[in-house]
Amino acid sequence: MFFLAWFSVLGQLVATGLALFFLRRTGKGLGWTFWAISLGFIALHNLLVFGPGLVDPSARKPPTWDVLIASGLALFSLLAVGLVGRGLGRWVKQWTRFEEGEREANEERVRLAELLSRLPVGVAVELEDKLAYVNTSFCQLVGAEDWVCRQHSLQDFLVPEDRQTLQQLEATSSSETLRVEVRFQRAHGSPRWVALRRHRGLWQGRLAIFWVCADMSEQKEREAQETATEALFAQGPVVLIRWRPAPARNVILVSENIAQWGFDRRQLLADPDSFYKWAHPEDRERVQREAQGFFASGAESWSQSYRLLCPDGRVRWIFDRTVVVRNAHGEVVAFDGYLLDVTEAWQAQVALERERARSAAALEATGEVVYDWNIQTGEINWNRNVERAFGLTPEEMGGIDRWEERIHPEDRQRVLKLLHQAVYEGVPFETEYRFRRANGSYAHVLDRGKVERTPEGVPVRMVGAMADLSAQKQLEEQLRLAQRLEALGQLAGGIAHDFNNILTAIFASVDFLQGKLPADSSAAGDVRVIREAAQRAAALTRQLLAFARRQVMEPQDLDLNAYLSHSLEMVRRVLPENIALDFIPGQRLGTVYADPGQLDQVILNLVVNARDAMPAGGILTVETENVLINGDYVREHPWAKEGRYVLLSISDTGVGMDRATLDRALEPFFTTKEPGKGTGLGLSTVYGIVKQHGGLLHLYSEPGKGTTVKVYLPIVQRRAVDVGGKLAGPLVGGTETILVVEDEEAVRRVLAEALAGFGYRVLTAANGVEALAVAERHGFAVDLVLTDVVMPHMGGWELYEKIAARAPGVRFLFSTGYSENAVHQNFQKKPGIHLITKPYGLEALARKVREVLDLRRDAETSPGL
Repeated sequence: MFFLAWFSVLGQLVATGLALFFLRRTGKGLGWTFWAISLGFIALHNLLVFGPGLVDPSARKPPTWDVLIASGLALFSLLAVGLVGRGLGRWVKQWTRFEEGEREANEERVRLAELLSRLPVGVAVELEDKLAYVNTSFCQLVGAEDWVCRQHSLQDFLVPEDRQTLQQLEATSSSETLRVEVRFQRAHGSPRWVALRRHRGLWQGRLAIFWVCADMSEQKEREAQETATEALFAQGPVVLIRWRPAPARNVILVSENIAQWGFDRRQLLADPDSFYKWAHPEDRERVQREAQGFFASGAESWSQSYRLLCPDGRVRWIFDRTVVVRNAHGEVVAFDGYLLDVTEAWQAQVALERERARSAAALEATGEVVYDWNIQTGEINWNRNVERAFGLTPEEMGGIDRWEERIHPEDRQRVLKLLHQAVYEGVPFETEYRFRRANGSYAHVLDRGKVERTPEGVPVRMVGAMADLSAQKQLEEQLRLAQRLEALGQLAGGIAHDFNNILTAIFASVDFLQGKLPADSSAAGDVRVIREAAQRAAALTRQLLAFARRQVMEPQDLDLNAYLSHSLEMVRRVLPENIALDFIPGQRLGTVYADPGQLDQVILNLVVNARDAMPAGGILTVETENVLINGDYVREHPWAKEGRYVLLSISDTGVGMDRATLDRALEPFFTTKEPGKGTGLGLSTVYGIVKQHGGLLHLYSEPGKGTTVKVYLPIVQRRAVDVGGKLAGPLVGGTETILVVEDEEAVRRVLAEALAGFGYRVLTAANGVEALAVAERHGFAVDLVLTDVVMPHMGGWELYEKIAARAPGVRFLFSTGYSENAVHQNFQKKPGIHLITKPYGLEALARKVREVLDLRRDAETSPGL
């Protein structure tokens, strides 16, 4: 029991100690808990000591001294805790708060020191002319260690001039704060500009001066550069300008040299709308629109050219380079412009562009294809003429490889060899070759080029031009053909003229024989055979004359539709049943001036050729229409001539012709028919007649696709005459005097006998000189002169002029196989001139003589004449 009592006392003391400890550390909550535990230990002690006596009075014993001591100690400690606990708790709490304040203050000082050390500006605390604290940025500004800095005052680090400035400011300034820009004299390196700010305050309980230093070296350097730049540009051509973005848009900075354009710098800065006022009114919207487009796309700079409207009214072209200015947050705060006067350059460029445009127009007008070949890359730049010349765009023409591919295979090796010599041997490049067009045909071109080289002689480019000679070659070929046909025509015309004289004598002699022979005579049949042969010979000479354009024409104004309606009735007789004839007349057809007889020959020859080209049958189509041939068509078709025409087209569905045959189709005596079935004069006769009428002839044919012959006859502004056959009356003679002038004796004799047989009085002469003498001998009592056109000594036309001058009433009838400007111009009869074409028979002669004499008689008997 003794030990339990002391154990309870020991537990009570421990609980009381813990109660005091926790009351000091954590407050009274946990402390009073242990105080309650101590009270429990006292109750346990008393229960152990006095408990048995309460149950059994006999067991009750007086307390011993150790028990009394233990109980006293327990009660004393309990009372001590109870009495002192509250005051002790307050003291403990205050002491705890003081320690926490000290700890927080120390932590705050550490955090402040760390913050100051991390600041980008320098911070220094000065106590009694010594720096008590400096941060890292201050050490970097002055270029010294921390411990070195704390041995000096702030003024020790300033350059002497700025040290005096600071002392003066401190002496004169009454403000608690001071701001100044000074230079720190660094231990190593150049001085550094700083913005210095002074404050007064407490540091560790003492009055101190706080210095805040911001590095201004870069700013000062930038300002110096800007100042130098502004000074540099002040006398230069480039004007610097800065303006604010929308909505202000006012100029906030401009260099002094803006005065060179007549502007007042101060007015520009004062006027809020100055930036848009100085741009030309016609350019303002464009400049704003382009600038907004550049800026919206995220561009940081862009360039523009526009006109500047100066105060004195001058207009200057300027080049504006705009740069976006942003602040540290990326916000746009301004725009910087660098303006350069490019008026002279612009004027030169405009003049150059005009010159280039004129040169390009001149080159384009020539029709030549100009190229620029980059020898290093193989690329070729072509002008726009390639499309007109070859039907290809510059992109389709391509580079050197595509150009080589389009050269005719037969010409390619030769051309490439010449090109290689020009590029690498310096030989001039000029050659003709065939070049394939877009449609597969070949153009005949003349290519000339010049090679440009570096100073070292390396070829870099070749500039040249390709001239399309196709039309020229075609014209040359046509000229050669025309010259060949003209030579053949002259030969054929001369032969036909002489042959017609012979045939005239034959016809007259045959007519005499037929008149003298009985109808049942066996010789009469022979005479008819001779006449038929002479008629075939006469037809042949007419074809030769038509080809040679030596026929005598008697044209009239015709409606070609009306003429064809009458003429095609005759044509149908020569066509077999398996060939259909389709006539398609044009509407409101123009009038043509043509000889119906020669048109009959044209129609008949073309229809016969078409018939022979369709042995198995087919369709023959005859069409008419009005056409206008203009410059474009003439350029594409060298054979054409500008004007308004009636087009007569005769098309068949026959075998057609290849290119070689088509090229020779107009040559006389050229034929593809079997021997004995054609003379080869059909198309050449048509060609001669059409040319004699001032028209055009064009053939188009492809093998197996038929042939189309197009005849173009010029339109005249006159009304057409009615077309119809002439009625021949009875053969009548007379008693008038006729002078026959003919250099061929046989013809002269036959004509004289024939006219005398019709009752006329006949005089004869071998040429014009003899005829004039005969007329003079008879006092010009001659009613009619029948004369040849071409005679030695004096021709028929000169004879006409001499007799008409002395005896205007004498009638003339010219007899000719052809007449070359002696009686008519371009082989067309003049008014008042009468012609009879050789060869002719006696009946034709008698009717023509009677017709001319009757015209003279009618004129003499008409009233008023």
